[in-house]
Amino acid sequence: MNPGLFAGEQIKALRENPFTDFVSVTTIRFTVEFKEMFVAAMDSGKTIRSIFRDSGYDPDVLGRERMKSFAHRVRKEQRKNGGFHNGYKERKQHPDLADYASMPQFPRLKTDHTVSLMHDHTCAVEGSTVPIPTLRRASTGQPAFSVFSGRLRLWD
Repeated sequence: MNPGLFAGEQIKALRENPFTDFVSVTTIRFTVEFKEMFVAAMDSGKTIRSIFRDSGYDPDVLGRERMKSFAHRVRKEQRKNGGFHNGYKERKQHPDLADYASMPQFPRLKTDHTVSLMHDHTCAVEGSTVPIPTLRRASTGQPAFSVFSGRLRLWD
């Protein structure tokens, strides 16, 4: 068996632990309560291995690298603005699924307008300076430009 994978009996045992949020053959995610308890125990001087053992996990099943990586990730997650969370945070949406209604709308641009690219990733269009990522089609909200060979092309 691959040392990084969990066997069927191991998955069953991991699912029964109340601190397990999700487990698959390759992945285990822990609850917010476990993460908070883990950080408090680390701050009190306990070792990573003993924290997992005291929480009902078999350190040999999880493996040294997985436990060490979890300790690093949980500290990083603690420092972030959102704090601890279960599972993955909401990821960025694909541009086709994004809500463009809340984005600022600019007048419809035509290809014959003079556009000057600035060094600070903005461009001057019709006498006003706008950030390049905010140039959107007024009708659909889709990007209204493309950059090819250093030239900015605006779409009708």
